[in-house]
Amino acid sequence: MQEDVTERKRVDDAIRLIAAGVSATTGKDFFQHLARSLAGLFGADFFHWADR
Repeated sequence: MQEDVTERKRVDDAIRLIAAGVSATTGKDFFQHLARSLAGLFGADFFHWADR
């Protein structure tokens, strides 16, 4: 059970940090910051955001 609480806190903290970081940006900068933040959250080497 302790592991579930720790993981939940990590996710909550990450979402809070991403929201704080992207709240000051708009347009292309917003999506670049969001992509970098999500890649870091998931431990990915890169993140691709596609738009139709």
